[in-house]
Amino acid sequence: MDNIFESPETRPSLASEAHRKNVDNPVQPVMLDEIVFEDIKLLIKKICFWERSSLIPDKETGYYSVLLPGGMALNFHCIGTYALADGSRATDSVYHYIGDFNNGIAKVVVPGQGYSYINKNFEPISASYSQASDFYNGFAIEKKKMNQII
Repeated sequence: MDNIFESPETRPSLASEAHRKNVDNPVQPVMLDEIVFEDIKLLIKKICFWERSSLIPDKETGYYSVLLPGGMALNFHCIGTYALADGSRATDSVYHYIGDFNNGIAKVVVPGQGYSYINKNFEPISASYSQASDFYNGFAIEKKKMNQII
């Protein structure tokens, strides 16, 4: 589980320049329809290519968390976004933390705003927090400011 008391404001801004590059000139996937392998029983196609990026499937939604160039990991010095199952970009938003979806809600860090939660449509569903945990069984721990746990 994450350290819920690590504030995005206290993290080093190692990814700041890379984040600005991804906002000013967002990485877009190259959509393909190439047959990689084919035999009588199996057909493997390459449907997209994200340059210098890593894609990790979300078990609940079928979306992909995308670690964009300049990011180190989805939960540490992250520069990330989401992709749909077909490989296309799901949202223009870029986050500094991307959590897994749990009951249709994911924790993200919105640059300059702090922790927030989004729904499966990538719409924010809560205010920004200085600290927050992932949702689990419909609950999360959030902290707006010092010594105020919601």
